[in-house]
Amino acid sequence: MDKFVSNTDERLGIFGGTFNPVHFGHLRVAVEVRELFSLDAVIFIPSAQPPHKDQTGIAHASHRLHMTQLAIRSYPFFQVSTIEIQRKGLSYTIDTLKELKKVHPETVQFFYLIGLDAFLSIHTWKHYQKMFDEIPFIVMSRPVSGANKKMSLSMVTNTLVAYIQQTISEKYVHDNQRGCIRHPNKQTIYYCQVTSLDISASQIRRLIENNQSVHFLLPDDVASYITRHKIYKL
Repeated sequence: MDKFVSNTDERLGIFGGTFNPVHFGHLRVAVEVRELFSLDAVIFIPSAQPPHKDQTGIAHASHRLHMTQLAIRSYPFFQVSTIEIQRKGLSYTIDTLKELKKVHPETVQFFYLIGLDAFLSIHTWKHYQKMFDEIPFIVMSRPVSGANKKMSLSMVTNTLVAYIQQTISEKYVHDNQRGCIRHPNKQTIYYCQVTSLDISASQIRRLIENNQSVHFLLPDDVASYITRHKIYKL
């Protein structure tokens, strides 16, 4: 298991996922969250075996790791961890968080990056309630647009708060000024809007299967790696 060299009082974002493959949508939201929350770095953690996904069509973990490494290598505030791939088996986030804390100083502050849709199904995760004792969450949602922008944003926030109070703890309360949802004993849940690029990994895989271009959807080095290793070809 790799260990990152950490200075005291570091703020590190944890961004887990299948990354099948990693693309500009992943990279852009990570850039924005790092800046919004003054994170020293964002650590991408490719999963070995995502427990909530059909394994069909998922590239081997070693390929997904290499693609992620290629994607982030020109950006100094991104890192990649092999922690889940080295652990093998099903990749449970609660186990990953505990391992990360063991290999970093206590002064390091972790934040877990997660999309709104994924967060709203967190009750299906292993020991999900314990996670809110371990790490603050940063929930990312796409910007709300249109004439009812203010009303729509309020609806999204209300949905998030209601889910948290029903699923995790009724003691979570919304702090509008700080843009977060706080609890007297558990970790804080932050939320933010990020640029939602209309890109999906499944879209990229379909294009590759149909011998169509994936340029401008993911970094060129990643596209070249996919071509060289014939990944996602039927």
